[in-house]
Amino acid sequence: MDQERVHLALLWLGLLLPPLAWTVQMAAMYTAQPWQCLHPEGISVSDSTSLLAALAALAGGAVAWVGRRKSLASASQPAEQQLRSRARFMSSLGVALCVLFLLVIIAQWIPNHLLSPCPA
Repeated sequence: MDQERVHLALLWLGLLLPPLAWTVQMAAMYTAQPWQCLHPEGISVSDSTSLLAALAALAGGAVAWVGRRKSLASASQPAEQQLRSRARFMSSLGVALCVLFLLVIIAQWIPNHLLSPCPA
């Protein structure tokens, strides 16, 4: 029973971590933009925020991938088969969301890296 709760928590973590990483990255980049304009010689906040968000999204994808590998094991009882199919769906969706939000994080990072977010 306790192992099932851990597995379920990991499935939800793999599903929700990539969109949460993107949300935090977007909010942090918009919040830090005025400070970045006042201190242009410092480390780029958008670069470090985007890197951390990409790593968090990849971590969510890795958790979902491990959950998918565990859910592919054969089940003997019908109730267990239904639980495994739900876990397989959640983990597959987590991997897909990881790829999607990783692309979104990179797409938001590119203009901030190449262009100045500060008004001229």
